[in-house]
Amino acid sequence: DTSSESSLSNIRSTASDKSSSTDKPWYAGVLNSQDFSQSHPSHAKFLESLDALSERKRAVLLDTTLSAGKKQEGLESLALASGARVEDLCIYFQFAPSSTVYGYTEHDLKPCGGTIPLTTLNIEEYCDATRSFCLDTGIRRQLDNFKSGFNSVFPLSSLRMFSPEEVRMLLCGEMTPNWTKQDILEYTEPKFGFTRESEGFLNLAEVLVEMSPGERKNFLQFATGCSSLPPGGLANLNPRLTVVKKEGE
Repeated sequence: DTSSESSLSNIRSTASDKSSSTDKPWYAGVLNSQDFSQSHPSHAKFLESLDALSERKRAVLLDTTLSAGKKQEGLESLALASGARVEDLCIYFQFAPSSTVYGYTEHDLKPCGGTIPLTTLNIEEYCDATRSFCLDTGIRRQLDNFKSGFNSVFPLSSLRMFSPEEVRMLLCGEMTPNWTKQDILEYTEPKFGFTRESEGFLNLAEVLVEMSPGERKNFLQFATGCSSLPPGGLANLNPRLTVVKKEGE
């Protein structure tokens, strides 16, 4: 059957098509499916359902016990978990951003993508094109400009001595604030009616220690205007947290 053979050929050619590409960006291999899920959760969930459908399609095409006619019937019966067939979704080879703030409503994933519908036969190509746009071609200009701007201040090549975790710590500080009671007592300054032995100050230290990571971030955002700590934690926070006593009128 022509359509079955075309589908099988499309699956087998995916890997060779990817390997033949030589125009790789400088950040190739850095971003992955986890980054895609975090930046585009709704699109990622939909593509996961298409991936599952693709596996079922592959199983039908590679089943040597089925005749060409049975394979065609199997392909035509494939549907998403919701029961809908991809052909009924009226989706085309275009990417629609989650907000109009990006300045466009859709982008063709391939030439004339607005006229090419998503079908069971081309779901692999659609998934690859969508992920490529979100993790490569659609962000290439922004990342190239980021690299250029960063290099004008500090050469990126000089960061090779650091691990990714160390670079994140240097640039962003401690994203998950961590402190002990001793840190609070040592690096927080009680003033104007409070001392390190004051009951109110000690009670505050106990409350801060018992906070969850999310509560700690909220507290820092409220107290300092930033939800993270600098490298080194409270010891390097400048100015330091100050606790003062305010008497009721």
